[in-house]
Amino acid sequence: MKKQYAVSLGILLLVWGLVGFFLPDSGVVTEAVAPSLWSNLLYIVAGIAWLASSSSEEMSKCAARVIGVVFALLAVIGLFTDEILGVMQATLTNEIIMGVLALVSLCAGCCCKDSCGAASKDSSSNKDKQA
Repeated sequence: MKKQYAVSLGILLLVWGLVGFFLPDSGVVTEAVAPSLWSNLLYIVAGIAWLASSSSEEMSKCAARVIGVVFALLAVIGLFTDEILGVMQATLTNEIIMGVLALVSLCAGCCCKDSCGAASKDSSSNKDKQA
C-alpha cells in the first residue's frame, strides 16, 4: 500500500468528520447521514490514524486492518439496531459508508502476505542468512 493512499484516505476521513460538525440541523444530507458528535469523532480519529500511519508501509497496513475491522463491526452492528453502540444513529447511508470504508481498508491492509510487522522480521532474518 502506498503512502499516498493512506494520506488520501486520512485527509478524506478527517475532512468528512470536520464537515459533519458544520452541517445544518435539517436537510437531505443531514437526514441521510445523521451526523453526530460520536460519528464525526470516529471519522476524525480514523483520519488521524491513517495520516499518522502513512510514514511507514508496515504501519499503514496495520492501521488499515484495524480501521477496517472497526468499521466492519460498526456496520454489522448497525444492521441489527437503530443506534450503533447507543451513540450513532444507524441509517442506510451510514451503513453503506462504513461498509465501503471497511472493505477498502481491509483490502488495503491485506494486500501483503505477512502479518503486521512480520515482513521486516522475515526480511532481516533473510539478510542474516545470506551473509
